[in-house]
This record gives sequence, structure tokens and C-alpha cells, in this order.
Amino acid sequence: MSTKSKSSIFSDTVKITPQYITPITDIVCSHLKSIGINFELVGSAYTADPLKEINDIDLQVELSDTTAFFNAPTNSSIKNDTDDKANRRALRAHFNRLGFETAQSGINVFVRVPYLHNFYQVDLEIVHNVDKICKYHRHNIPENSKYKGAHKQIMLFLLAKRKHYVYSAWEGLYERTADNKKGRLVTNDWDEIAECLIGVKDSTRIDCVEHLLDSVPEAYDILREAEKDKNWL
Repeated sequence: MSTKSKSSIFSDTVKITPQYITPITDIVCSHLKSIGINFELVGSAYTADPLKEINDIDLQVELSDTTAFFNAPTNSSIKNDTDDKANRRALRAHFNRLGFETAQSGINVFVRVPYLHNFYQVDLEIVHNVDKICKYHRHNIPENSKYKGAHKQIMLFLLAKRKHYVYSAWEGLYERTADNKKGRLVTNDWDEIAECLIGVKDSTRIDCVEHLLDSVPEAYDILREAEKDKNWL
């Protein structure tokens, strides 16, 4: 009997065994490819443990490609403004027309995918510059680690703050203004973000909590601070 997924979007989706990741992903990707939308596999499905189930599949989708197909209004900035939301709504409507049940929240369109005798959840994270941003979400988590990719993101945000930057897991590294807001975009290149934060142009040094602990002298202080964050689950 399949185990219910911990993802809370749909009531009847179940966990995904490793051998099902590719065929389930292919179902959704075929519909993206057919309309010329680029995408990248990220998260737990990208580095799946062959012995462990996962709750859902994360695909990052290029937001600017939706404009070419749907003719939805767009904005050349990388901010999630109302025009970007129109593109996301258009992609959700497209999957609805194809017969899928969907939901939407923030930058995500969630798709309920039937395969064999069950339903599974695929999350479409619709972002600008997917070829760069996907690297932020491909984690190199050691076996038996107690940390997740989300923990790495919280630590990077706090480390960036100490270095007088603002780190966005969906956009890149910004200068921090005097009033603690995002200023000029410094870089959205993953290796260059590593160089700014740890002084070494090597993103493998920031791709999981354990590597951050090895690379940053103040990392254990940051970890203690991160563990108090409301999103540290």
C-alpha cells in the first residue's frame, strides 16, 4: 500500500518511489517541451536516494518562456510582479485544459499527476533565469544527514546578512541597503555567490549545511541562529 505524501496540496497524492521519478517527471515534461518551455529538475528528485521515497517532484520552469507561448504580459525585471503572476496563471490554466487538477501559491503551480494506480504531486517553480537558479536548489546532502535543502537556504540567507548582502534563493545575491532592503543585484551566478560569501569561487563549499560548517568560521553561530528560524523544521 502506498504511503500518503506529506505534501499538503492534494488530499490523495502518495509518496514517490525512486523508480517512478522518471516516468512521472516525463509526463509533466512532455507538456512543457511541446510548448517550448525550458525546465530543470531540482530538489530531492534530482539527487534521489535509491532506497528512499520522496514526497513530490520539483521542477523549475523558465518564466520568460511562458510569454512566448501564452502571450501573457511580462516584465524584463526578475521581480515577481503582477505580470509574472499572469504568466504563472496561464501555465496553470494550460495544465487544467490538459485535464490535470492543479493548485497555485506564490511562484508555484502544483500538478496532480496520475500514474499507474495512484496520484503524485509535481511542483512547478516558475522563475526567471532557470539555468542559473536551478543550481541553488541542487543540494549535495551527505548520507544520513539530519539537514535538508531548506536548512541550507536559511543558513545562506543569514550568512549573506552578516556579509551585508541579501540572498534570495529565487533571484541571487543583492547588496543590502542602509535600511536592510535589497539593493543592486551583485550576481546570480552560483559560484560567484560562493566567492562573495566565503571568499572561494567554489559552489561545492556551500551546497549543504555540512559543507557550510566546514567552510565558514562563524557557521556554527549561524547554525544556532538558523535553528531559531520559524521555517527551520
